[in-house]
Amino acid sequence: MDKIIKSTSSWQRLKLIFEQQVMVLEELVTDEESRKQVAFLRDTFLKEDVILKAIGLGLENAEIPILAVIPKNCMETKRQASFINFKGISGVTELSLNKVVDIDEKLPHHHPYWAFGISIGTETLNMPAKTAASEIFTRGRKPFTLAEDIALQIQYPSTMDIVSMNACGSCYGEKEGNVVKNVPAIFIHNGCPTVTWNNVNKNRSEGVLKPWASPSCLKRMSNFGVMTYIQCRYWRKRRERK
Repeated sequence: MDKIIKSTSSWQRLKLIFEQQVMVLEELVTDEESRKQVAFLRDTFLKEDVILKAIGLGLENAEIPILAVIPKNCMETKRQASFINFKGISGVTELSLNKVVDIDEKLPHHHPYWAFGISIGTETLNMPAKTAASEIFTRGRKPFTLAEDIALQIQYPSTMDIVSMNACGSCYGEKEGNVVKNVPAIFIHNGCPTVTWNNVNKNRSEGVLKPWASPSCLKRMSNFGVMTYIQCRYWRKRRERK
């Protein structure tokens, strides 16, 4: 790696964000298998790839340039939701989380990954989820899954002071053909961060103090190569046997 690039303020800022996010996850997980999952994210070569990609995308000064995400196949969503902390209160779920399905089939499912160029969705304020998703795609961006929504609020809990969030990249419950009827969502209910559902045609703005938004990202890094497969292999086989 070119020493000149590593000495830039852009590199140092992104490196700090990278390490802070991994550290947050390391402090939350306690079991060995979860620690192995999080350990992928600290890999030196991966760190360099992530930082270079962020710089290449012009995200050096973005408010949230990168985000560490653990998909539900690596750690169950209910457990991740409990890591959300809003003013000392842990997150809860109102959903049957086995009915939450990610819409994009190309998403990395069996290892943690990084999302780039995060927007908390201020451009979609109080849009119904269906309208927000169309707006996100029109801008060349990718709507957040539930795991990404949770990751955002674990790493940046202050976002919950600003908006309630749809996860337009996931669907919840029944679908009619390929038509999504409901999406998962996270909002503060009686002071508690709550994973619930939202009808795609409803903005839920009435009677809610915080506006609803639909976060998105510019890209995801999903190709970690052979080493990732080797590291994940044992964990995946155990998971598949259950």
